[in-house]
Amino acid sequence: MAEEESAGSLAEFRKVLRGLSDGELRRLTAYLRAELAHVASHDPLHLVQQLFAKRVVSRELTERLDGVNRKIGPKKAADLLLKHVVENSRECVTGLWETLFAERERFPSPNLTRILSRLLSTGRNILDEISLNTLGVQLPIDLKEYHHLHRSHLQRCLLPLSPHRSEE
Repeated sequence: MAEEESAGSLAEFRKVLRGLSDGELRRLTAYLRAELAHVASHDPLHLVQQLFAKRVVSRELTERLDGVNRKIGPKKAADLLLKHVVENSRECVTGLWETLFAERERFPSPNLTRILSRLLSTGRNILDEISLNTLGVQLPIDLKEYHHLHRSHLQRCLLPLSPHRSEE
């Protein structure tokens, strides 16, 4: 029964991923790249082997990451893997997300659990949150004018308070 539930969840997750355009999927991955690299650093070789099994990365990349993992460490191998994924095909990006979802118990991270559950429950809305975080709230032109007036008024009012704070 747990397998059916997991397979159902994976099917739902795939549906969410299919609902995102290439650009949206890449933007999501690029925005979360640092967190994903941290998660992947727990076992980058397993992750790249899973992607190789899905035929979305080459044997050469797998061997190169194995060497990097042994010589430099798993963090660097994970960074290189994420760099490769972000710069490659949609299948590669989707393969990464599907593998992380399917193997989420192997990669014990509260951040990964939170990201995957938010993506599964909110879908495209997570992209709106990313836009707000990176671009801020986009105000209509007439409200921008009031915003700037209010901001300058606050700065004028608070400026006299600055010397008093430094004396304390």
